[in-house]
Amino acid sequence: MNYFKLQAKIEILEKSLSQVVREFETERQLILNKCSIELESSKTEIEKLNKTLELKTKEMNKVKKLAKNILEQRSDIERFFLDSLDYVKKQISTTRNDYRKEANTVYNHRMLAAHMGQAEYPKVRTFTKKFDAFSTNNVFKDLEQAEKWYDFGNLVDLADLTWEQKEQVLRELFARMVNFFHKSL
Repeated sequence: MNYFKLQAKIEILEKSLSQVVREFETERQLILNKCSIELESSKTEIEKLNKTLELKTKEMNKVKKLAKNILEQRSDIERFFLDSLDYVKKQISTTRNDYRKEANTVYNHRMLAAHMGQAEYPKVRTFTKKFDAFSTNNVFKDLEQAEKWYDFGNLVDLADLTWEQKEQVLRELFARMVNFFHKSL
């Protein structure tokens, strides 16, 4: 009897084991299906993300090209302004030297005419920078007047400006341009 009990117990255990194996297989199949669905979903998501990444990369490359073009244009504009400022400085120097020479020539002619008795002696005038602080009639004080602004009204023609005033305008434009570029970045 013991044998029959054991045999029955074996059959019950075998049935129980086969039930556990079936449940395991069912659960395994469910897990595999779930993983397969998640894998497909992940592949789809990865494809979408790759496409988005490609688009963002293309967009970034366009932005880089635009930024490079802007910097090159900015450099060209800066070069233009710096060249213009250099040109204006040279014109100021040339104009001032010519003015000093002409004023000296006129003064010498007046002195010569006065010496010959043809005119009155002109006021004493100095033509060097070192006497500027002590002189009341120095040619450099005339040159300082060229930098001053007068009421031009609403519209100003660049031809009406002195070289010194043109330099101030260029410096102001350049400063505003640089400030604009820094704000836009």
